[in-house]
Amino acid sequence: MPSKYVFAVRQRIDPLFWLDEADIHVWPGDHIEWARIEATLEQEEAELLHSEEYLLFERGYPVDLYEMHRSRCGDMRLLTTRRTLP
Repeated sequence: MPSKYVFAVRQRIDPLFWLDEADIHVWPGDHIEWARIEATLEQEEAELLHSEEYLLFERGYPVDLYEMHRSRCGDMRLLTTRRTLP
């Protein structure tokens, strides 16, 4: 694992690539187009079984803060489909 100094230099060179977090979808124009994905799956005759957006809870977060926001926003999405092969 690179040192904090190396990480800081890399982040200055390319801040969109060297993020200090796991979620890379934080910049304008950098997002998942769920409607397009679902339309493509529908064209391929995939049956939508379940679609759900939710707020992920990470150990160490204050539980009361999580409970306050979990019904108002989400940072994860679950999409389940089924396609019958010919």
